[in-house]
Amino acid sequence: LDSEAHAESKNFKDTSDHLQTTELAFWAVLHGAFELAYLLWERSDTPLRDALLLQQCCQLLLKHKQRRQPRELMEAEGRFCKAALGVLEHLPDQDTARGILQSNNSKRSTLGTPNGEAVSNLNLAIMNKNKDFVAHRYCQGIADDMWLGKTEHGGRLRMKAKTSLIWLVAQVLLPFFNFIHLTPNELYRPRISGSPPTPDTDPTPSERQIGTTAALNPTAMERARSIWYIPLLKVVVQFTTQAVFTAVTILMSFRQLCGPLEAADYFFFWYLLAYLLQEIQQARYDLRTWLQNSYNYLDAVVLTLLFVCAILRILLIDPPMEEATDFVDWLNQQTSGWLRPVPNEAAIDVILDSNLCGWSLRMELLRTLLALAVIFLFLRLTEYLVFSFSVGVLWISVIQMAVNNIGTWLPLILIWSCGFGFAFNILAPGYQLDGSPGPMRLGYTFELDVSASGPIAASFWAIFGFFEPAMIAAAPGSAFLTPFFFAVHLLIALVLYTNLLIAMFNDTYNVVMDKADEVWKLNRVLKLKSFIALYVVPAPINVPFLLYDACYVGITWCCGGARSAKVAAVGGPPYSPVSAGRHARVSADFHESTVSIKPSPFGKVSTRARLVIKKHENPLSRSQHATSTDESAERHARSAFIAAAREQKRQELKTERAVVRIEEKLRLVAASLHSSTDVGGGTGGGGDSVSSSSGDRCGGGGGGGSSSCSRRHGCAGSVSDAM
Repeated sequence: LDSEAHAESKNFKDTSDHLQTTELAFWAVLHGAFELAYLLWERSDTPLRDALLLQQCCQLLLKHKQRRQPRELMEAEGRFCKAALGVLEHLPDQDTARGILQSNNSKRSTLGTPNGEAVSNLNLAIMNKNKDFVAHRYCQGIADDMWLGKTEHGGRLRMKAKTSLIWLVAQVLLPFFNFIHLTPNELYRPRISGSPPTPDTDPTPSERQIGTTAALNPTAMERARSIWYIPLLKVVVQFTTQAVFTAVTILMSFRQLCGPLEAADYFFFWYLLAYLLQEIQQARYDLRTWLQNSYNYLDAVVLTLLFVCAILRILLIDPPMEEATDFVDWLNQQTSGWLRPVPNEAAIDVILDSNLCGWSLRMELLRTLLALAVIFLFLRLTEYLVFSFSVGVLWISVIQMAVNNIGTWLPLILIWSCGFGFAFNILAPGYQLDGSPGPMRLGYTFELDVSASGPIAASFWAIFGFFEPAMIAAAPGSAFLTPFFFAVHLLIALVLYTNLLIAMFNDTYNVVMDKADEVWKLNRVLKLKSFIALYVVPAPINVPFLLYDACYVGITWCCGGARSAKVAAVGGPPYSPVSAGRHARVSADFHESTVSIKPSPFGKVSTRARLVIKKHENPLSRSQHATSTDESAERHARSAFIAAAREQKRQELKTERAVVRIEEKLRLVAASLHSSTDVGGGTGGGGDSVSSSSGDRCGGGGGGGSSSCSRRHGCAGSVSDAM
């Protein structure tokens, strides 16, 4: 085996004795025996998961630098992708598909996942960004229900159907009124108040019964609380809070950035802390989902910039007095005047308003970082464009163009423009734009002008149209051929490089549009997982709730560690503090009660401990029966798909044979017509007399016979052309 290829596929390794067929299938893929791998897949116990993992294995091998058989790998990847979709397509209904796609109780749930974590088939496809699989109607149907709140992470109630944005906003603003139709959430699982939500797990039958019973008669307060768990309403709330945070940041940027702190500054610091805690909670809930969302990286950048700005704002309570008027003037003073020998008269004559702070290095850094943060905050709002298909696909195209095309094209134009920029500095060292503060040189003896209005920068500004040929020709000391150099530069930069970039954009746009539906649906599902992981209380009012949760989890861990020995002595498994922190839930006795037990934080831990013992002593055969039923339905769908594929292949072969027989008959007819035409032409006058004798049938005389031969010749020619 190739060691690197084997290392890339190590996540597929499973030492279970029941997975020999699956292991052999991966072994066959690694050795290039793709037909054998497909035959082994046809005999696997979990065909849907195995098809997804074999497809991912082919993708990893295709990304390998020393890959072999790339064409065969692409064909095998497409074949396993078609197999996964075929099994999914032949499932009987949506409910069966939901059980197979969302269950993680199977013995194969840890196959292909890092750290042996149990992951459902749908989550595995989302992790691997399998666009075709996630775009299937069964997967999208599950996603639609989850957007409406039909998930074990939701509240007691969920939305019955989609509604307009106006009613969603009204329901968020007035939660005690009924603007949307709510119905009980069948998958509701009671949670301890204050405990963080848990990753995807299947609700037990007892928990399903508790959730359904509790959701039938909700109080007004329970109804108001339940709507905050619905992902679709979380979108409205999160967009509102981010828009408000962006507005607050902009308002803070236009206030006086020095002097004593005021109430508005403290409010901004509080909002910033709430934003940070929200990101920490979301990453703690599901780090893998957090890392898959590129907007979370943007959040990290924004938080870093704004926290640095907050520190600088505190340091500017007593601003230092600087004699410089800007950053270049400050650098010029630090270098004893050799950076800009000519005084900046325009900056010296500026009279600053009394409400503005003077210039300082801290103020310069604060304004720069605030400007970057504002740009990123507005870019952050583009995340919500994914909910519109037409706009979302265009935004995906923009991202692909920026990342793939501009990143590839930019080095070419930079090298070309830098070369001509230094050439312009040699040809016209005294060139400056009108109204510029003057040149900025790297020393008294260097004529290299690195200012934004000098000849080097002119080669870049000219690409965007900020250039007048007469100005560079009239610059002091300009060479005679300087305008000609500029013409050559613009010819290549504007005509060649710009059109090359447009062609790359066009190719990327066509690629994205070919898979627009699948790409949009995958991004929509990724956003769904992000909003499920989002804390139910929005910023900035989430700070006390998150602090309470942190304190409660800490107390639960400590108390859970103290009680583990008692649980083990009774006969149950040791009580794990991690289990208490991550999987703690308010549940009742499996056989006696359906009412949530909430005595005290210590009482909750004791209830959880007794629940662990009962689970250990009384395994739920119903869950195992449901799992076996799902696996049976999955194998039946695989058999139906294989039968349909074989029937389709049989029909294709039958059609090909029929086409071959028809072509052979046409070839024989064409050959006979050609031979009869040649015989008629060889008899000379005899042929004409025969045609004349049949003139009554052909239209009379020699002309009729000539017309008949022409028709026969034309028919033979047309058949020959068709062949």
